[in-house]
Amino acid sequence: MKVEIEIGALVLHGFSPAERRAAGAAVKREMERRLAAPEKTAIPTRGITAARVDAGSFVMAPGSRAGTVGSETARVVCARLAMRTDPRGTD
Repeated sequence: MKVEIEIGALVLHGFSPAERRAAGAAVKREMERRLAAPEKTAIPTRGITAARVDAGSFVMAPGSRAGTVGSETARVVCARLAMRTDPRGTD
């Protein structure tokens, strides 16, 4: 299975530029891992294009590492993708 992920923008408040880069890398790694095994994540196996996926907000423990925040962000984004019914990402 071929998995391609392009993250055009990732908005994270309260992080230094270095922490944002680390969190972005963690999001990409975790998304690739989850999307490579859709049977474990309930994400449709057909192609998905999403112009925007809002992960909303969630609470992390104070002092959480950027990688942990990135992994949690990816988990939430994948959960949102799993709920989509329109593969074009317009729902």
